Amino acid sequence: MTETAVFVHHVKNVMANTTCHRHDFYELAVVLSGRGYYAYQGNCYELSAGDAYILPPGVIHQYYEQKYLEVVNFLWYPERMKAEFQALEEIPAFRLFFDLEPKSRNFFQFEHRLVLTPEQLAEVRMYELRMRRELENREEGYALRLNWLMCDLLLILSRYYNKSQGNNPANELMRLNNVLQYMEKHLGEPLSRGQIAKQFGSGEQYFAKRFREIMSETYSDYLQKIRLRHVQNLLQTTELSLTEIARKCGFCDSNYLCYVFRKKYGIPPHQYRLHGGNKMDDNS
Repeated sequence: MTETAVFVHHVKNVMANTTCHRHDFYELAVVLSGRGYYAYQGNCYELSAGDAYILPPGVIHQYYEQKYLEVVNFLWYPERMKAEFQALEEIPAFRLFFDLEPKSRNFFQFEHRLVLTPEQLAEVRMYELRMRRELENREEGYALRLNWLMCDLLLILSRYYNKSQGNNPANELMRLNNVLQYMEKHLGEPLSRGQIAKQFGSGEQYFAKRFREIMSETYSDYLQKIRLRHVQNLLQTTELSLTEIARKCGFCDSNYLCYVFRKKYGIPPHQYRLHGGNKMDDNS
């Protein structure tokens, strides 16, 4: 896996178990037929035709008790296709499918997985065939076309996923996704926990508890993380002063921004801007 960012692996009619493993790339798994069980971070779930889900890098997973399970795996390295993913990550439906569902999978016991219809599975098969052709023929520009096909497939599945979740006010995953969108759009504001709890539609204590359970981090830690991420982006893509960046990202002043940034990454913001983040030590 050295030349391209995207690869396809098709497993069919497997009866054996796999060992627990992890990998350093992302994986989109789509069950085409058969049945089996899937262990993810210590929990076990039954799989059947139509199930589609993301496996982030580093997570421990395993398949077992497979009964002629047929799965197509789309594997990719986002760091090799940064431009495409920057655009995808701004789409709420994509973030819901790609980030929030995997993060909350064990809490919701895989209840919010994407289940594709036979017509949608046929569409996935077409993407697989197109990608396989590109990988086999390796014509000029094939790596770029693979990136486009992978992003297009993820976008389409994200739309299917968003529609499958609907606007049910009882759906806490959708409500949380709406909250996260609101936070991103209002980073320059105070964004108190009580204020965001109202956006979620609950009391502050319930929201704080639910947020920690689903996201595996506290609300304040998450808020600081996305603020610092936005700081990084502005340092790399603009010439705004630290005072302006602090204001846009919700920090009280540039001195506090410098303190928090250095504590988190090991270097001050101006050094990060100078070196483009190459010397940053992310101890998150």
